[in-house]
Amino acid sequence: MGSTSRADVLVTFNMLTAAFMTALAGCKLLVTQKDLSELTARPLTLKMKPTDAMGVTVDLSMIRELLEEDRYAGITPLVRMVFSATLTQTYSCLLAYSKGTKQLEKLKRQPWFHFYRLLRNCLAHDLRFCFDPRTDSRLLPVEWNGIRITSDMEGKEFSFSWLGVLKAIDLLAAAERFVKDDLL
Repeated sequence: MGSTSRADVLVTFNMLTAAFMTALAGCKLLVTQKDLSELTARPLTLKMKPTDAMGVTVDLSMIRELLEEDRYAGITPLVRMVFSATLTQTYSCLLAYSKGTKQLEKLKRQPWFHFYRLLRNCLAHDLRFCFDPRTDSRLLPVEWNGIRITSDMEGKEFSFSWLGVLKAIDLLAAAERFVKDDLL
């Protein structure tokens, strides 16, 4: 077994998702109108430890109000940084655990895996898509949840309008569900 435990992976997901949601609360520039209209319909419960029965429920309508008022629009760079850190660190932690527990093939079979990997690479390398011609070109295009990463995106800068905040949250949630439900 690897040095990272399953509980460590879950804590990483929970803490970084909480950081992303907190930073998001103050940044209207990254949120589309569609995201705003859907925020009130989506409760989010965060658990600081996987063993917490209760967790902390975050009322996303509060975030919507802050976004509509645009009180903290100046923190856009912070949100980008936290978002990048959230996706890159959760991916790295998940990958390390899967390798350490010999479950890497199970991870690679997930419908979101290659999308998550390519997005993580973009966020970790100057916010630009850069595909490895030896491996990535055989996979492209990659689609997850209605969003595509294509070879035309080579060298293009990442944009939140392309992904959308709720899709980013859905991606993190899908990966976290996989850790909870499918990894040993």
